Amino acid sequence: MDFFYDQQIRRYLLQFMRAFSEIRVRNGPDANGLFTLQRVPILYGDPSRMAAQLAKGVSENTVLPSPMFSAYIKDIKMAPARRQDPMFVAKSSVIEREFDNTTGTYKPTPGYRQDIEMYMPVPYDLTFVLDVWTTNITTKLQIFEQLAIVYNPSVQLQQNTNLQDWTSIFKMILENITWSSRTIPQGEGNERDVMTFEFKIEAWITP
Repeated sequence: MDFFYDQQIRRYLLQFMRAFSEIRVRNGPDANGLFTLQRVPILYGDPSRMAAQLAKGVSENTVLPSPMFSAYIKDIKMAPARRQDPMFVAKSSVIEREFDNTTGTYKPTPGYRQDIEMYMPVPYDLTFVLDVWTTNITTKLQIFEQLAIVYNPSVQLQQNTNLQDWTSIFKMILENITWSSRTIPQGEGNERDVMTFEFKIEAWITP
């Protein structure tokens, strides 16, 4: 078999992270009685040592920002319940509209014709983890409420715009929530509180 790498798991991970890239929390009020909205950044939770050192300013005394999301892959399992005929190949013919390079527009006449073979993908269940790093209960409750109303218990995402890709739509299912990483009594430690969301991604790895 020739070398093959299509970055499919990486695309699932990027789509997962983008789903939480616009979450905001409200801070304030300040001395003027005004509130401000702060976007919560999201980082991949398993960086290399060099990348982690650079993010910390090459210093052990740098405190990472809060609130913050970190995402990573916890588990990958095959999904036999979704497996279909492994040897099946679907064939279709696609006719593109003719493209005018001069005007940069498509013409109403037929253009290139392509014969496409689509091989049966392999089903996998990916477990993705979203850690929510916070320093106070108010911020934590704001983030939880925004996520709790969206994932009830799942959403559908689209990983590409290829009309011929029958695996472009996938489902992201919220399966478990760990409210806090701290134990009671908390003792004298001042570590940040981490709330954890576990999601199952019904993925397909396709040739």
